[in-house]
Amino acid sequence: MNPFPSRSLHRLSAALGWLGLGDPDSASEELTAMDPEDKRHPWALEAGCRVAAAREAWQDLIELAEGNLRATPDRPAGWMYRARALQGLRKTQEAVDGLRPVALRFDADPEPADQMAELLEELGLSGQAAEWRSEATCRRLTAAAAEVIAKAKAEQSVGFIEEP
Repeated sequence: MNPFPSRSLHRLSAALGWLGLGDPDSASEELTAMDPEDKRHPWALEAGCRVAAAREAWQDLIELAEGNLRATPDRPAGWMYRARALQGLRKTQEAVDGLRPVALRFDADPEPADQMAELLEELGLSGQAAEWRSEATCRRLTAAAAEVIAKAKAEQSVGFIEEP
């Protein structure tokens, strides 16, 4: 991914700041004022998705999510934002159908599994929702275990842990 252009970095930073303060309208103004070319950068698209979701501007969110998908198809964020927009438009089954392959594909990331559980719960499919919540928990535990093992190996390699 290309670095974010410095000419618009202050706008992106301001937008995220406004969003953090709970003012998505001011955040949107900052993103609108960015250089048009910079708006296509994945970071700007991601920020735009966050702003559209906060404003509950579902149609805008779908368009931004699809731009995000074109820019970064190998990341789950665009798919998740698209599903959130469909959910907001009360097209929850369509959101599930689009997100399910993504949740399976990104099998180390717990967030798509969490979102699947939320969507399925909304559809009244609590048994399937529980399975996805369990899957998300397993993914988190697997990541935590891998982190502990990597840390132990690093400590061993610099001599903090002696081999038996």
